[in-house]
Amino acid sequence: MKILKSLQNSESYYLISSGMWSVVVAAEDKSSALKLVFNDLKDNPNDYGDLGEVVCIMNIDRSMRDLTLEDSLKFTSTSDLLSEIYLDKPYGNEGEEI
Repeated sequence: MKILKSLQNSESYYLISSGMWSVVVAAEDKSSALKLVFNDLKDNPNDYGDLGEVVCIMNIDRSMRDLTLEDSLKFTSTSDLLSEIYLDKPYGNEGEEI
């Protein structure tokens, strides 16, 4: 497992997983976390396995705070997610927080 960045004050840890790989990243929000991971994947493809059809995104800090996965675990289509990341559209519903 690869960890990108250490945690800063306003950040949370996010687990992002697809196919046969998982990454933990420190970011201010889920969109930033996803951009960090997919930009790193673009720059260092040999560090990752194949990209699956689904991406799992979990806010680890929220899970620990709430002691549940109910609101902190999301699954989304890889193709939809990549379109949103690289077309610079916000991921998820407006106001939704993971």
